Amino acid sequence: MRLIHLLACSIVIFFVLYAPQPLLNLFASEYNVSPAVAGSLMTATMLPLAIAPLVYGLFLAKQNPLKILRIAMIILSFSCLLFIWVPSFELLLLVRFLQGLTLPAALTAMTSFIGISFSASTLQKNMTFYIGSSIAGGYFGRVLAALFSDLWHWQSFYYLIAFMLVFLAILIKP
Repeated sequence: MRLIHLLACSIVIFFVLYAPQPLLNLFASEYNVSPAVAGSLMTATMLPLAIAPLVYGLFLAKQNPLKILRIAMIILSFSCLLFIWVPSFELLLLVRFLQGLTLPAALTAMTSFIGISFSASTLQKNMTFYIGSSIAGGYFGRVLAALFSDLWHWQSFYYLIAFMLVFLAILIKP
């Protein structure tokens, strides 16, 4: 896998994590919940994201990181479609929790791949690029989600994310 492909995967994966943030007020009105309750969509993802890497690190040590990355991206693409289609806020929270369980697998797989694929001379540079891609993904995930919701409807950005995740996952050759 080329580094540029990995960085593109990173950016789109971080779209999944941060896209709901600028839409929280929209979700509050659409699902008839308070803004504080709508904010729990971020908490529902961050909670497992904080704990799961401890378990995934042990599991991924024995697996091909590209295979795990590909599977995680496919799961995330389906979760983006579920996020669009769920009829209640409670199910929206459940989907976000499942995304929070899946995201660490993808993130750990990417860092593992960088760690085993590059020598000491390029490892630091490529890890820096990876960190930059994660920041770019968080930033553009927020910006594009807000832009899409203003120009079309918030669901349109999630369709795009789902498509990009599947497309990039198909290109991964474990």
